[in-house]
Amino acid sequence: MRFSSSTLPFVSSTLLLLSSHSLAVPIDSTTTDNNDNSTSNTTGLGYVKFVGERTKVSHSTMNTIVGKDSSSSSGSLDVSLQNEDFIYVMNVTIGSNKEQIQLQIDTGSSDFWVIGSNNTWCETGGDSTHDCSIYGTFDASKSTTWKDTGVDFSIVYQDGTGANGTWGTDNVEISGVDISDVYIAVSDEASENFGVLGIGYRNDESTADARNENPFTYDNLPISLKNQGLISKNAYSIYLDDKTQTNTANLLFGAIDHSKYYGRLGLIPIASDSTELDIILNSVSLHDNSDQSDRAMAKGAQRALLDSELEISH
Repeated sequence: MRFSSSTLPFVSSTLLLLSSHSLAVPIDSTTTDNNDNSTSNTTGLGYVKFVGERTKVSHSTMNTIVGKDSSSSSGSLDVSLQNEDFIYVMNVTIGSNKEQIQLQIDTGSSDFWVIGSNNTWCETGGDSTHDCSIYGTFDASKSTTWKDTGVDFSIVYQDGTGANGTWGTDNVEISGVDISDVYIAVSDEASENFGVLGIGYRNDESTADARNENPFTYDNLPISLKNQGLISKNAYSIYLDDKTQTNTANLLFGAIDHSKYYGRLGLIPIASDSTELDIILNSVSLHDNSDQSDRAMAKGAQRALLDSELEISH
């Protein structure tokens, strides 16, 4: 999903997606009010404070939900992310021919799709074509482990971009770990020169759209990792860096890296009727460190999508 009524990006932060439809986010260690959901550092000129609904939870309960609480524990998969200014990408190897490509990581969608080598937009020259060699393409005809499901793939994001192609399964390698029979869509027509690795909820998969003739859901990548015993929990945490840091962004499946945040973790519930990472945002304010004042920027409860794809809040 590219845009929602309100969208919050992940910028230099850690987030944990829990299978129990909750988010665990770092709570400022200087905060004493249990109803205060500030997650920003109080050093510098100031910061923007987002206040949303939060669930009180004990440390023991948090560990039970999370399962593993350290990046060094077994049952987790640590993946490095690369900051491309406008997107974060990760390296993936697909098929028996071990084709290496880079995919955008996206918490706002749930499908794993790649640019096919026969993508009609991957040509040089012209305003409507892309240089797909930058992030790589996948040639399913060269992989002996590729299995075509015969199901058409189509996704359209709210900003008008999208892709069409065909669904299939193949083996995938991420950070040296092999995952078998992963659902992958190969796009022969796309409006971007990179594919997307969506890690959202199963019910947000494009195949589950009620407008499809035969809607269905499948085991996307986080579920496949859990089902194949490669992670202990269907959960992940994300740390996104900025250009002042060097190669520190990462996606950790199945665990939390406690070195990536300070303070303590608090649970924020996902909107009960949502198929995406929507939370209820109650207010947005600007905190001025010079006089310790909060200046309201927005008030009134509204749904906000936590989307790793975007670098703006709106």
